[in-house]
Amino acid sequence: MFTKNDYFNYFEQIKNLEFVMLKYIKEFNDLIKNENINNNELYLILDQIRKEEGNHIKQLDYILEAVLNDKYIPTANMSKEKFYSIMNSFNQQHIIDHFSPLSSEKQNEFLSNISNLDFNLVFLLYKNYISNIQKENVKSNIKPVNINIIPHSKKESNKGGFLRYIGDEWIKNSKTAVLIAAGGQGTRLGHPGPKGTFKISPIRNKTLFQIYSEIIIALEKKYNIKIPLIFLTNEENRIDTESFFKFNNYFGLDKN
Repeated sequence: MFTKNDYFNYFEQIKNLEFVMLKYIKEFNDLIKNENINNNELYLILDQIRKEEGNHIKQLDYILEAVLNDKYIPTANMSKEKFYSIMNSFNQQHIIDHFSPLSSEKQNEFLSNISNLDFNLVFLLYKNYISNIQKENVKSNIKPVNINIIPHSKKESNKGGFLRYIGDEWIKNSKTAVLIAAGGQGTRLGHPGPKGTFKISPIRNKTLFQIYSEIIIALEKKYNIKIPLIFLTNEENRIDTESFFKFNNYFGLDKN
């Protein structure tokens, strides 16, 4: 049986979707006032608004269907038992398998993070998306990028030289940056800390972070420019990563 709070949550979702549409409409009105924009551009923007409106109406239909059929699942104050029940009802046992080994602190943090997530809506949207793909009979044509690490012919060697030339020009003109996904821990390596702090160099025992940093420093000296180096961390290893770089004086990098 639904409570007033459950229906309040439902209407909050409607308001959120309505806010998105109002934002699109405001942007469109602002563009109309721009004398430099042409009719074709306005038509494309208006067409995008129509598509977005259609998507939001579909989402509202799913929410309403869930409420009317007594399937809406408000997840406020999510308990472990309730979480297990919901996951089992949607055949998501693999999520439970990942959740169970977590510490009590991590489990509570996870449950808190999903407290406002409507699982019924999530899986309804997914089901609709999959059914639409099947109806459209979309054929994917995903292939690996055609890159030859070791050239096997003169033609491939020339192509490699051309690509190196383009890369050099981009670096010279400061059109490049380096982003390294560094959210992994060294658990599987038997290392107690971020994977980037693992000593991988066989002779000098350099860490991955040091090797990456020295490569950037070498490129900066070669091209006499500054190359932004970004390490993408997570909540678990951000402090350890920052402390490691600070302790090692950022390996000579500009910390900013």
